Amino acid sequence: MCSKRKYLAFTVMLMFTISFVALSCRKEFEKINTNPYQPTDTMLNYNNLKVGVFFPQLAKAVITIGTPAEDTGPVNNYQIAIDLGVNNWAGYTAARSEKFNGGNNLTTYFFNDGWVNGTYNRRTADIFNPWLSIKQATGTSAPHLFAIAQIMKIAAYHQSTDMFGPMPYKNVGSGSFTVAYDSQQEIYNSFFAELTEAVNVLRPFAAGDPLIPQYDVVYEGNVKKWIQFANSLMLRLAIRLSYADPAMARKFAEQAVADPGGLITDVADAAKMRAGAGESFMNPLETLWKGYKDSRAGASIAVYLKGYKDPRLPKYIQATTINGVQDYYGVRTGVAITSPEYEQFSSPNVLSETPLYWLMASEVSFLRAEGALRGWAMGGTADRFYNEGIQKSFQENAVNNSAYAEDAVSNPASYIDPLSAGRNAPSPTTVTIKWDNADGFERKLERIITQKWIALFPNGPEAWAEYRRTGYPKLIPITLNRSAGVISSATGVKRMVYPLAEYTLNGNNVRTAVQSLLGQPDNGASKVWWDKKP
Repeated sequence: MCSKRKYLAFTVMLMFTISFVALSCRKEFEKINTNPYQPTDTMLNYNNLKVGVFFPQLAKAVITIGTPAEDTGPVNNYQIAIDLGVNNWAGYTAARSEKFNGGNNLTTYFFNDGWVNGTYNRRTADIFNPWLSIKQATGTSAPHLFAIAQIMKIAAYHQSTDMFGPMPYKNVGSGSFTVAYDSQQEIYNSFFAELTEAVNVLRPFAAGDPLIPQYDVVYEGNVKKWIQFANSLMLRLAIRLSYADPAMARKFAEQAVADPGGLITDVADAAKMRAGAGESFMNPLETLWKGYKDSRAGASIAVYLKGYKDPRLPKYIQATTINGVQDYYGVRTGVAITSPEYEQFSSPNVLSETPLYWLMASEVSFLRAEGALRGWAMGGTADRFYNEGIQKSFQENAVNNSAYAEDAVSNPASYIDPLSAGRNAPSPTTVTIKWDNADGFERKLERIITQKWIALFPNGPEAWAEYRRTGYPKLIPITLNRSAGVISSATGVKRMVYPLAEYTLNGNNVRTAVQSLLGQPDNGASKVWWDKKP
C-alpha cells in the first residue's frame, strides 16, 4: 500500500481519482500531501525553473518514454500501455508467446484489470499532473508558455479519449475528488478551441527569441515549429471526425491548412522525442525486443512490406534465419504458445536512440490527401499528396525507390509461418501501390490509409485509431481471441474498458459516462464517438 502513496499525491493535485489508488489511502491524504523532497518556491523561481521543469514531464507523457537514468520504469509502462495493446491491435508488433497472465491479456483481447489500470493512469495522471503545474505556475503572466503546454496536453490526451471514449476533461483540477466525464464530442470541441487559441497566442512570438529552450525537449523553444505542430495536430483531429461530424471535420481541416503559420512539411520538423534541452531519451522498444525478448514484428506489417517490395522493410524489421532461410518473419497477434520458439522471429528495427515520433511530415501529406479526396480545400489534389506522403516517408527513413509509387501490380504477401502451417493466412487485400484516378472513393481511401499506416510505424496509438475509423489497412486477424465472444476477431478491439478502480472511487460519474455518453456496454466491442463509418 505504501508503494502506491505517490499516486494519491497525484490524485490530490488532479482532484480526481486515478487508477492505482486504494480507498484506504484517502485517510492519509493530509499526511502525504506535503512532499518533503519537493523543491520550495524559492528554489524553483530561479531561471524559470518553477514552470520549466514540468515541460519535459509533460512531453514524456505524450507517448511514454524515459531517460537512461530512469532505468526500466518507463519501458514497463510503455509495454503495458502501448506495445502489448495498441501496437498489437494496429498490426505493428506481437508478443512472441502468451506468457503474460497465462495468455489472458490485451494481446488476446482479454482485459486484465491491472493492465487496464496502468494504461488509464498513463493516459490521465501522467498527463494532467505536469499540465496542471504549468497552468498554476503561468497563470495569466505567461500565456505563451501555457499555450505550448496546451498543445502537448492535446497531443497526449487525444490518445486517451480515442482509447477509452468519454473521459474527465473540463473539470479536472476543479477541487473535487470525483470528476464528471465529458463526452468525446465535447472533448474534441475543446481541443479545437484550445489549439486555435494556442496558435493565436504564439503567433506574435514566432519571430522572437526561443521560449524556454533549456526545458523544451521537442523544439528547443522554436515557436514557429510549435505553431506548425499545432496546425498539423488540428488537421489530424479534424480528419478523425470525417464520419462523425463531416462539417466540423472540414471546417477545422481547412482552418489548419489555411493558417499562415503552416504545417509540418519538412521532414526535419517532425514532432519527436530523442534529444533536447540537455536530455537524451531512450526508445522503449529496444528493451522490449532485445532486453526482455518480448516484442516481435507483427505479421501484418511484415506481409505488406514484403509484398510491396518496400525499401523500408529493413528499416522497420530485422531479418532473421529460421530453418536455414533468412527472411523477415512476423508473428500473428494472439499466438497460442507458451514456449519461446517465436523468439527467433524478426524484431522491430528500433534502437534506444531511435526517435519516438509524435507527428511526421509524411502523415501531414496523407491527411491532406484524404481531405482532398473528400473535396476539401487542402491546397492540392489527393494523388499529389498521396505520392508526396510516400516520398516523405522514404526521406524520413533514408531510403529511395523511384519506381515504388508506379507499382500497379504488387500486393501484400500471404502470411507463411515457418513453424506452423496452421497459422498461415492469405494476403489481407489486393490493393496495389500506384494511384489510379479511375478507382472509386473506397479504393482510393484504402490506398491512402494503407500507405499512411506504413509510414506511421511504429506509432501504434495513431495507427489503431485510423484503423478503427476507416477499416484500413486490412489486417491479418488474431489467432487466439479470449474475449468470450464479445470482440470480433475480424474487426478487433474498438476501445479500452474503464478500470475497476474508477467504478469503486468515481462510480456515479463513470456509470453515467457509460450509460449516457458512451451509450453502449463498457467493453472492447463498443465504439467511440467518432467511429461512425457505415
